[in-house]
Amino acid sequence: YLMMKKVFSMMLMLLVMSISMVSCDEEDEPAAPVSKIVGTWQQTNGYGTSISITFNVDETGYIKYGYSTGNNSTEIFEYTYDEAESELYIIGDDCQLSGYYDVAITASKLTLDGYANGEYGRYIFNKVG
Repeated sequence: YLMMKKVFSMMLMLLVMSISMVSCDEEDEPAAPVSKIVGTWQQTNGYGTSISITFNVDETGYIKYGYSTGNNSTEIFEYTYDEAESELYIIGDDCQLSGYYDVAITASKLTLDGYANGEYGRYIFNKVG
């Protein structure tokens, strides 16, 4: 019985060591750098409407409008952003900013120049989150 207990203990120890050795060999992939566009950006237009646009890491986002009348609305979109080319495509069925944009980004400012729903526009947002 004592011998069986010793053999069992040794087998258990070998099993634990082999599991720990396997886990030590695996290296985590380095996380991809987060795009500069990810985050929340905000502006207030000439009509007093507060516009907040959020770009998520998973290439989804939303725009929140806060109107001077006290009403609010939200539009959901998907996007693709080519950081090397500074090109942004916003795609959303009911999104007012759906379209193609040339992008300029600094640490605190996002400028979108391009066409939304067939009309040219320039949108300048400040970083908030």
